[in-house]
Amino acid sequence: MGWGGGGKGHAGAGGIGQLLQQLQHQQQWEVQQQQRQQQQWHQAEQTLQLAGALATLMNSGMFGGKGWGGKGGGKKRKRPDPDEPPKPGSKEDPNADMEGKPGPKGEDPSTGFWLFKSNGRNAPKKWQWKTRKEPKVET
Repeated sequence: MGWGGGGKGHAGAGGIGQLLQQLQHQQQWEVQQQQRQQQQWHQAEQTLQLAGALATLMNSGMFGGKGWGGKGGGKKRKRPDPDEPPKPGSKEDPNADMEGKPGPKGEDPSTGFWLFKSNGRNAPKKWQWKTRKEPKVET
């Protein structure tokens, strides 16, 4: 009688062949699953990168309220150097003698006066002309 008993020896060999085929199918299925997972991870990474790029564009003002340009900043002005002394006789010179001088448009000195005033936090003080409500009476 042999291993399988009677004529069952071929059935046993066929069973091993089927097991080998099932193992091969199982391995192929696992490889396909791994490939699918890698594709899904890759797609998820691409989606995150695209979302980040879109968020950057939205924050940059490219899609702001006024067309593609957003609000814009206008022309940048050159700020005067705070350490540089003002030119003598200019509106920024605190030592300039403005007493009795006419206004910026040639106004009579009796109709107003010069005031050395701040123009804000990041701007230098300047001489500004203020008109009087009542003209100065000379005595």
